[in-house]
Amino acid sequence: MLVCVCGQYFKPSLADPKLMKRFVRIFSIVLLVLLAPAKEAVAGETWTKVVSKNFTLIGNADEREIRQVAARLEQFREVFSRLSGNQGALASVPTTVIVFRTEEAFRPYKPLYRGRPSDAAGFFQSGSDTNYITLSTEHRAGEAYRIIFHEYVHLLVNDRMGDVPVWFNEGLAEYYSTVGASEDGARVWLGFPVRSHLATLRDTGLIPLRTLFSVEQDSPYYNERDKNGIFYAESWALVHYLLQANDGARASELYRFIELLGAGKPQGEAFTEAFGTDVETLEKELAEYVRRASYTSRAVTFPSRVEFDAGARGGAITESEALAHLGDLLLHLKRLDDADARLQEALRLDPHSALAHCALGLVRAKQKRYSEARAHLKLAVTENPDDYLLHYKYAYAVSREGMDEEQTAYSYTTDDAELMRAELRRAMELRPDFPESYHLLAFVNLVRDEQLDESFTLIRRAIELSPGREELELVLAQLHMRKRDWTSARAVLEPIAGGAASRQVRERAVALLNTIRNMENYLAQLQRTADEERAHATQNESPAEHDAVAEATGLPVELVRGLRHAEDGEAQMRGLLVKIDCAQSAQGVIIVVQTGGRTLKLHSDELRHIRFTTYTTEVRGIMTCGGRNPANDVFITYRPAPNSHLSTEGEVVAIEFLPREISLN
Repeated sequence: MLVCVCGQYFKPSLADPKLMKRFVRIFSIVLLVLLAPAKEAVAGETWTKVVSKNFTLIGNADEREIRQVAARLEQFREVFSRLSGNQGALASVPTTVIVFRTEEAFRPYKPLYRGRPSDAAGFFQSGSDTNYITLSTEHRAGEAYRIIFHEYVHLLVNDRMGDVPVWFNEGLAEYYSTVGASEDGARVWLGFPVRSHLATLRDTGLIPLRTLFSVEQDSPYYNERDKNGIFYAESWALVHYLLQANDGARASELYRFIELLGAGKPQGEAFTEAFGTDVETLEKELAEYVRRASYTSRAVTFPSRVEFDAGARGGAITESEALAHLGDLLLHLKRLDDADARLQEALRLDPHSALAHCALGLVRAKQKRYSEARAHLKLAVTENPDDYLLHYKYAYAVSREGMDEEQTAYSYTTDDAELMRAELRRAMELRPDFPESYHLLAFVNLVRDEQLDESFTLIRRAIELSPGREELELVLAQLHMRKRDWTSARAVLEPIAGGAASRQVRERAVALLNTIRNMENYLAQLQRTADEERAHATQNESPAEHDAVAEATGLPVELVRGLRHAEDGEAQMRGLLVKIDCAQSAQGVIIVVQTGGRTLKLHSDELRHIRFTTYTTEVRGIMTCGGRNPANDVFITYRPAPNSHLSTEGEVVAIEFLPREISLN
């Protein structure tokens, strides 16, 4: 939750004239524009990389300009961290900033809008592996930094608060976009007006707050060019009012509202509890605030100066490296053909470029050219084995192979699972605070139904590193579901289904809750069917048959009476189920059982065609592929039918899991 420094809000006032003069001088530095003709191609241009504590910056401006951007970003990040009460925390996902010297050079690398590059002066592109902040310096300095600050607030909010309402995310970003600071950062000014918003608010009527609160990323008010002006302007005005009006009297209420929404409270209840009033009353307050148009700033003084990394490393980079970065940016923008061209040119210039191999491997994975994807990613890891991101991306690309069009995974082969685990564990060794490695490893284990206890630890570590991200909570819920802990799963899913900021996340949570209900009904029906079958079998079996099975398996005759009765052509045995192997899923699944001192393999065309019944609480969850650790004591019914191609001895019909207290000799 964001809090003001020391819990105090300063009265809105004009800044000290001398400090204001210094501020104006600092923020009036115009970034130099190189005079060489702007080109889409990188050939012949000088590209520079600067690496600071929290950013990697590349650009075709000179190094001094890029260092200025790095220093200003580090300073802004520190200021925001102090004001948010999260000082010293690092972003969980690395951020690359690409600074183009001209708008013409920038245009080929913008997001596409209806097939044409957008007219945005800058943009923020999030990613699970890398976030991008991209802009052109062909603007006055204030506008360029306003873009940077706005986009970086999105990064920090997403990283620390997870899914938040769109109006809050955009309003807070606009609020902080005009931040001013003294040279040492010890004194900061917040809330300078945004002129374009003032004009919009003056000329356009406010939209109802209930409408503002309902806007999502796919809403017309957010996306349509003729409407997003008032959405941004009103979001900024509302945040400005809540944080600054009446000495910030409603600031704590705003953050309490966001906190309650994140906890799953319905919006109406959260609003009443946080603000102590109704939406209509706040709407009237905002309308009066906008009518007066007295958007004064406030000053915050820190007890110590703001330090930032002045010793950032910098220097020229090769044409190949510049193309690799630009290709990776285009990959994140889902412009695969453009990314492909840049990355192939990068590799032509430098066949050993780890970044280019990695990015091209991910392009190939998205193109479903999986063997090529693996080859490129393996080369990337070989070229730079100490880069945690390369190991993570290798595992990520392999994980995509097992997914359908809706990004749902049903199985991974044993070899692929071990490959992904090895790469992810190496990534965690190299960067223990990168949450995506823990996230993906927990997901792989979930799909394989293996190492589930470890997976709870992994996903909770990911949530700890990146709190508020509801897609991580969804994995936690699915782990509870795999353990048939419906109560814990519901406790995670219900708040998300009722209050997640993202419609897609809400829909996934609702779908999982429906799955729980369906599974409970399905299991109840299976139990009723099993009870009926046992009753029927008991009526038709003779005591002699019960005694023979009991003697052969070492099971109590009372338990044998409740087990499945063998039909004509079927055989039965008792053993230890050690593995359900789906590696040859095209031909069916293989059941591996240890019995009588030997290993027996049985097959089935599909896992769902095997009748699974359990008589023990030790076995929970839906049967999936993978090893059983520990192995399960089972009673198996099968049809002896050797399959030389699969090296199996029969077709499995049913597997019944026996109570732990019945020991297997």
